[in-house]
Amino acid sequence: MLDAMRLKLFATALGASNYLTDQERHANVLEYLQLVRKIQQTEAMITLVYADPKVEDPQAASQSLRQVLDNLKQRRDRLAPLAEAILQIRSTRYPVI
Repeated sequence: MLDAMRLKLFATALGASNYLTDQERHANVLEYLQLVRKIQQTEAMITLVYADPKVEDPQAASQSLRQVLDNLKQRRDRLAPLAEAILQIRSTRYPVI
């Protein structure tokens, strides 16, 4: 958590998103949001495994899904600081009324 806050502060302080084109910023935020969606879907699939009474060992049965989830979360954590900085800058430039 602390590393994520440091990365966000670093990305914001450097204005890293200012060096990206609009298309690159759009792609970054879109990829971040797609990762969030995939994480939610994977978590739901894991929950189904644990909820299924026919599954004798849900830990073993969900091992590959949990590995996929860990990989998705790592990718999300790498993209989050920049994506959040882009969204923060966008919200200050174009406030919702």
